[in-house]
Amino acid sequence: MNGAPKIETVKPAAALPGGEVAITGSGFGSRNHTRAQVQFGSSDATVMLASENRLIASVPEGAAGGAVRVKMGTVESLPFPISLGTQIAMLLTLMLTSKGVAGVPRASLVVIAATLGQFGLPEEGLLLILGIDTFLDMGRSATNVIGNSLATAVVAKWEGQLVLDEESVEMIEEMEPA
Repeated sequence: MNGAPKIETVKPAAALPGGEVAITGSGFGSRNHTRAQVQFGSSDATVMLASENRLIASVPEGAAGGAVRVKMGTVESLPFPISLGTQIAMLLTLMLTSKGVAGVPRASLVVIAATLGQFGLPEEGLLLILGIDTFLDMGRSATNVIGNSLATAVVAKWEGQLVLDEESVEMIEEMEPA
């Protein structure tokens, strides 16, 4: 097996507890299905049949939704691929919850962790950006300052309130081609 298991499809997309679900993908190991572990949200499922690219699992009691994961030993798949609708919902959620984040150091980590949990994604991936978050914070702050400055200048110009001194007017005229 090369790398982590990868889930491509889960059919049917929804099933009642006790029902069977077919998971296709790669890296599921050999026919020894005792190695493969499947989770529906936080509930462990029973693997009925396994091959390198297909698993049949029984939906466990208490599986009310959440991400589908396949684990082979200590290597775990990422959750089932995220649909376009879920990606858009995640984008809108992050846009709404991230307002004011640029002014608070490390606040983005809290927002991202909450969003990952809301969509059933593992928060462990957040550790990958922890080391560079200081630099990302600087970039967010710089972007915030530039955006606010430009928005203020545009609104002032639009309202006719932008006041230029004579030196600025001369400098602009020198820069403009004749």
